Amino acid sequence: MAGAYVQVRDQVVRQLGVEVVPSNYPPSTSNVVLANLAQVTQLGFIGATIFANSIFPAIGMRVPEFFESMGQNKFGACTGAWFVGNTIQQNLLSTGAFEIYYGGEKIFSKLESGRMPRLNFLVEEIGARSAGRQGRLRSGKGANQQRQREQQRVVKEPVEDDDWEL
Repeated sequence: MAGAYVQVRDQVVRQLGVEVVPSNYPPSTSNVVLANLAQVTQLGFIGATIFANSIFPAIGMRVPEFFESMGQNKFGACTGAWFVGNTIQQNLLSTGAFEIYYGGEKIFSKLESGRMPRLNFLVEEIGARSAGRQGRLRSGKGANQQRQREQQRVVKEPVEDDDWEL
């Protein structure tokens, strides 16, 4: 995704002189909670693997056979838990979003379309909207209603064979 962002930013800045500000699209609350749970589980497993011989006898339990076998290769077990846990967290927090807004208006949404935008479309769409906004200020109640209508409007991107995709 970073490569696609860089391509879009470079073209938009070069052709239109428009400032491009990146931000992360927030994951769902349930995915954030699950990612936090995965992190706690990951760190708990690593801690139990390293300190199993101290923790379990201290609470009056026999060291479980699983942790005894993990104790044979603590480095491998902890490294595996680290990589698996981080992969799970990354997948839960990744949205796959590539959303482009101009002046509060959604220009393109990968989440809605399921694909990356065509660069020619973006340059034309942003150029048209920036030209339409020149010299025009919006404020007051009517402006808020207009902004809400614009945010709800979805722009349909024409698919042309001669355009190239990011």
